[in-house]
Amino acid sequence: MGQFIQDGTRSLLETFLVVDGVEAKLTIPTDFAFGDGLEYLEGDSFHSINSKARMGTIEAHSEGQVPIVTIHLPELSAKSIGALIYFYEILTGVFVYSLGVNPFNQPGVEDYKKAMYRLLGK
Repeated sequence: MGQFIQDGTRSLLETFLVVDGVEAKLTIPTDFAFGDGLEYLEGDSFHSINSKARMGTIEAHSEGQVPIVTIHLPELSAKSIGALIYFYEILTGVFVYSLGVNPFNQPGVEDYKKAMYRLLGK
């Protein structure tokens, strides 16, 4: 997928979700010799490694002119996840209206609901 996003057609908008208030402090152990060539990561936190992977991806994809949006959540909580879901619901409605389509009129959905109800004996 990464290869397609970097060098494929510009048909996707890449979205990064960043949690700003991370509580986990899990780190790579420093007292093990795994011999895997990843010794340079010893003592680093998984959060830091993930952040740098995200930043590197954003840098490469920005240079490749991939459209990117980054959304920051203050923490992982019911409130922040609910706000994110609400954001996408509003975004979807506004976007579909901007295409000249009513997002709340779904005749295709009614077709499969009728078929399902018929099969269920309703």
